[in-house]
Amino acid sequence: MSLKGSVRSGGATHVMELMQATENVFAQFGGHAAAGGFTVLDTEVFFLEDRLVEAHAKLTEGKIADDDLALRADAVITPLEATHDFLKKMGRLAPFGQDNPKPVFLLRNVVAREISRFGKAEEHLKLKIDVGESGDSIDAVTFFVKGAIARAASTLAHGSRVNLLAHLERDMFSRGNPVRLRLLDIRPI
Repeated sequence: MSLKGSVRSGGATHVMELMQATENVFAQFGGHAAAGGFTVLDTEVFFLEDRLVEAHAKLTEGKIADDDLALRADAVITPLEATHDFLKKMGRLAPFGQDNPKPVFLLRNVVAREISRFGKAEEHLKLKIDVGESGDSIDAVTFFVKGAIARAASTLAHGSRVNLLAHLERDMFSRGNPVRLRLLDIRPI
């Protein structure tokens, strides 16, 4: 069975360099800096994400991790700015989709007050992020956490400082529909 796929870069990673650095995974691949296609070996399909993460780490070794996050962000905000009013203003940019992607925000040097897993198999991750001196917090969640985010989260403890990338959204399952962050990436400081 032949498993084929394609990949696009947000500009921070050179696709061909990444695939070349990913050893013993692809039967064949090709492309350029921004996009590529590949055929993955049947025996490696379940390890593809981990191998790509490892290859990316090799390529970015020695670079400042925050640079990668900053390149992928549309703007830098603080937890204090993640409010209902800000979310309402952001809603004026909708609808979001392929030609109008949802804004990505970088939050630098924030405190993860609590780190927890939830879901039937604890497959989801939630961080409570401090919001200023008030003692308030905002939730940052990701569903079906795996790969680099899962590894980063496993190193965190109560009070850890992190840089994170997230979308801003309304939590439709909590009372009052508070604003929350949808985690895209996290880097311990």
